[in-house]
Amino acid sequence: MAKFFRNFQGDAIDAAPVGWTNRWVTSGTWAVRFKQGKMLENSGTPDARRALSYDAPGSPTDVELLTRFRTSNQSGTNQQGLLFARGAGAAGSETGYRVWVNATQIALGRFVSGTATTITTASFSAAANVWYRVRFRVNGTSLRVRIWAEGTTEPGTWNIDTTDSNIASGGWCGVHAFESDGVRDWLWLSVGTAGDTADDPPADGEARVSQKTVEVLGTVDMTPAGEARVSQVTVEVLGRAPLDANGEARVSQKTVEVLANAEPQYIDGTVRLNWQEINTLEEEHRVYFSTSPMDPEALPAPVAVLGPDVVTYDYHNTFVVFSYAYFRVSAVTAGGAIERVSDELRVLIQ
Repeated sequence: MAKFFRNFQGDAIDAAPVGWTNRWVTSGTWAVRFKQGKMLENSGTPDARRALSYDAPGSPTDVELLTRFRTSNQSGTNQQGLLFARGAGAAGSETGYRVWVNATQIALGRFVSGTATTITTASFSAAANVWYRVRFRVNGTSLRVRIWAEGTTEPGTWNIDTTDSNIASGGWCGVHAFESDGVRDWLWLSVGTAGDTADDPPADGEARVSQKTVEVLGTVDMTPAGEARVSQVTVEVLGRAPLDANGEARVSQKTVEVLANAEPQYIDGTVRLNWQEINTLEEEHRVYFSTSPMDPEALPAPVAVLGPDVVTYDYHNTFVVFSYAYFRVSAVTAGGAIERVSDELRVLIQ
């Protein structure tokens, strides 16, 4: 299980985004454009089976995709491509499940060795130049699609909820286009694999590793392409939990300082966790890390066990760019019998 999130704020304008691969028919243009901010645009003629896979998730079998999408032309029966999963093959032998939309319906189909089939459709009125969110879940033989207008509440039901067993193997996932009329825009893509839900975009103030330099700490060797970056982001969880009557240890406040060397697909970097010491009886601190949300009642093995007065820890790893890292810190007393765990801190590796 893992989660990934990708927007295009760190990509060069009028160039293909880094960390994506052009699939199937490679004519046409995939490029980052600056319109209302940076976004991915597809254009090209003639109509063709085009796809751009997001490399970071790999080739998952079970996957959920969530995106924000619009098109400039939504007339007639145009197949304005949206998303695809379990992708494989080359032009003429395409394989994968795909979602598309037009003025009257949202549709789910498949390619199997180049043969196209519409699995099912659902009535939906989509307008040109209007942003929509689309969630596409592929889990075993279950296929589900949901679409709703940006700014409205996500529905509790699916527009499409069906099954299909024609494509069982894992494959690429990403964005898909077919129509030559107009252009198609994607603002971001969120991915959850192996049963994880694709999350909404990070809220303002959420911890991130950014390719934009905010504050340089120390000396960094810049590569010719300017890929090396140092970023600092600080997040505070406000409020302080009081001690229990018996003085049990707690962790109530933490910050994160992120130091990273951003590369096209991976970051070999360090996440520095800092927390405020408000206890007198703790015997040790434990640091927990995961690539998916952690249940505080069923934590994994700690990545570090620290002394009673330690208030900082540097966690080093090779992070996947545009993925999430999750951390918790605990204070322990009574010979390990009592452990108080902090709220979870989610860091977007961007």
